[in-house]
Amino acid sequence: MRSVVLLVVGLSLASGCGSENGSEDSQDPDASASSRSKEQSGSTVQGPSERDGERVLRAADGTPAIILPPKPTATRTRPSPSCVKEKSSGESQGVLLPPTPGVSVRAVDQRVVTISYRVARGHSACKPTLLRLTIQTSKDGASITSTYPLRALVGDMRVAVPDHFTASPDVVRASTVTATGTRSNVSSVNAR
Repeated sequence: MRSVVLLVVGLSLASGCGSENGSEDSQDPDASASSRSKEQSGSTVQGPSERDGERVLRAADGTPAIILPPKPTATRTRPSPSCVKEKSSGESQGVLLPPTPGVSVRAVDQRVVTISYRVARGHSACKPTLLRLTIQTSKDGASITSTYPLRALVGDMRVAVPDHFTASPDVVRASTVTATGTRSNVSSVNAR
């Protein structure tokens, strides 16, 4: 453990960690602490940086390790009214996607997130059978994705937050999936 800390300090000094006048640049103390704890625990991911609204978590060598999309600002989304036909370039037919769910977050705490959802019925070719939920903390990129049977078109889901989350989740992403595995577009909401 001591050699890791010395290595981190040595690398910081060698790379010119401070500004030209010798003082340290102002940084988010939480991001610095998060980076140090990850380096000490052997993880290769360092603290986040911003890039066009995206959050970039970098590996120890500075290369992007995880790129998180911008944090959504909406706290609620409406469901799409029906299935969506989506074409890729060069495709003549396209793919029929199931309806995109509408979502909102009813409650968030350190260990449980309660999510309300609403899904359009869809016709037989694109009927959703599963609800796929991702909860994420934008502070360090920790996330978990779970898939649940869609028993009702309107309901609430309680999702347990794993122990490895260092902060309360603040982003929820939801999509529906058909019996054949076709996934809808994704709804993203700010959970705070």
